[in-house]
Amino acid sequence: MTGPLVVTAGREVGATWLTGPEKAAAEEEDHRQMEFNMQKLEEQLMVAMPLVKEANLIAAELHRPHRLETKMHCELSDRARGTVNVTAAVSQDGVHLFEWSLETLENRVFMMRDLLQRCEEEGLSMMGSLAPEEDPLWDPVDVERLIGVAQVLLEGLLLQVENHVDARILSTEGHQAGTLRVEVSPLAKDGSLGIPDCDVVDEPEQLLGTRMATQVHVVSASSLPETLANNVRVDYSYFIDEKPHQVPPIPGHNCNPVFDHKHNFVQDPVTSRFLEYLQSKLVFRVYGRDSSAQAIADGQAASRREAEALAVPQVWHVPEVQMVEPEPALASPDQYEQDEQQQQRQPSMEVSATATSPVEATSPEATEKNAAPPASQQRTSTPSQASRRVQEASDAASRGELSRTSAEGGGQQQSKACTIL
Repeated sequence: MTGPLVVTAGREVGATWLTGPEKAAAEEEDHRQMEFNMQKLEEQLMVAMPLVKEANLIAAELHRPHRLETKMHCELSDRARGTVNVTAAVSQDGVHLFEWSLETLENRVFMMRDLLQRCEEEGLSMMGSLAPEEDPLWDPVDVERLIGVAQVLLEGLLLQVENHVDARILSTEGHQAGTLRVEVSPLAKDGSLGIPDCDVVDEPEQLLGTRMATQVHVVSASSLPETLANNVRVDYSYFIDEKPHQVPPIPGHNCNPVFDHKHNFVQDPVTSRFLEYLQSKLVFRVYGRDSSAQAIADGQAASRREAEALAVPQVWHVPEVQMVEPEPALASPDQYEQDEQQQQRQPSMEVSATATSPVEATSPEATEKNAAPPASQQRTSTPSQASRRVQEASDAASRGELSRTSAEGGGQQQSKACTIL
């Protein structure tokens, strides 16, 4: 394969596959895409810059340590190559916290205006009780950040040769942020590196329908920035795989981590779509954790836990008390004797009333009823019962019941009284 490489919007293709009209059409498409990207960038900057300036002024009035600045991110992936996105980066005391899209920036500026109005009415002291959900300058801190992107050409696989490269790691701002050592090699039928000369094809089209095995070896990274060289990891996407392939992170702080991560890919059979993919680049994304941002995130989490603890009201758990009904007090002997007298009073009055009737007193039945109780029953009587009977007789006498009976027959009344006693 001969001829120079032509860089198009998202792919590199050999000149042998482009005719004159196709090459001109590709260049025209690139020119139109570049003009569109520049126009879009200008529109985004016209929206972002006034909002960023206003946000910084309000943050200063509120005595907040946050600072906003406009960021332009260049998309380096093949699918959206050349696209520039504008964001607002928020920092605190020089430490990068997070970034906002233009939509988020516009929304937060409206919230900052309302907060400034509240402070003018209530005073700056109300900022101390502001919840994170009401704080327009609060967001979860981006502890892990993208260090940069490295790209490796896959065209060597079409030529069936190995490609060992120290690819530059470019940050989203376009600055170099280190180097990534990557080796992309075709595998022979027995799994060894390299293709024997007898199996090398003359034209890439001869690979269609065959089996192709490839090894991607991520060796190491070097010269990474100090602030982000913590738990460094790498990921990349291969062909039509849905999820990116992960290179395990290297624990701790290391500006020159060694990954030594290998992964074999097998394409069986080779299709025209796969051959087109091999004309592009393999994009590696390098990530690291910001130790300063981690410290700020830990402080925010601790402050939030304390605020939540103070906001929760104290609940005192009082053990349940079972209400026990008091036992009835035992009556004294005198009270018990009075109760018995009240219960026995009505029957005693009936007995006294019967005694006033001369017919009932002289009848055989009355004589039998008024007979003295047996000796055994008298022996079982208690003193309290005798006293009650005496009291009942005295009460009857006081009411004059016995006087009436004595006028009619003294003997009969005497016997009745004796019977009561």
